Amino acid sequence: MDDQNDESGFPAIRTVVFRGFLDRDPTKVTFVTDKRSKKVGDFAVNNKCEICWYFPKSREQFRLRGFANVITNESTDEIDIRDRSISWKKMRPGARGQFAWPEPGQPRLPEHEEAYDVDRLIENEDEFENMWPKENVLENFCLVTVDVNRIDHLKLKGNKRYLYSREQNSEGDTRSNNSANNEEEEKNEWMVCELCP
Repeated sequence: MDDQNDESGFPAIRTVVFRGFLDRDPTKVTFVTDKRSKKVGDFAVNNKCEICWYFPKSREQFRLRGFANVITNESTDEIDIRDRSISWKKMRPGARGQFAWPEPGQPRLPEHEEAYDVDRLIENEDEFENMWPKENVLENFCLVTVDVNRIDHLKLKGNKRYLYSREQNSEGDTRSNNSANNEEEEKNEWMVCELCP
């Protein structure tokens, strides 16, 4: 994932774990992150991002472009709060444990080693619930949704390339030029154009 340039002017690329599409809106890709990570601050400045996938078996490449929405423990939107809660419940105990780790990007110290011992959390969710202060962990947990407005799809088998797009404003909300009644319908209408690979 590329969200913007870092302080030295280089692109800021992050590897993230795809957590599925948002249940209520399949145009939104999801992943999770730690509130203390640098990308959360970066998205506050610029929420534009691109996600890249390559599938070696089918030899297909996808570049998805859109706007990120970081949902934190401070979010007040009821739908965002529900989406964050659903995402948390879907995660295994070992994955939840990472939000109790020391701050991302800080030097790793010997006293941190116990925090990284996630093997014991994978089998026993009750042990996980008792091990970490729940409020602390949930405070660090963020759900990120990317509202995709452009997909560049390259098929290396057959050398075909397609560009799918839909309109969004700078906030990442999809907007229709039609009446309010048709706005939801238009939201998911995609235009497609075949390009040279």
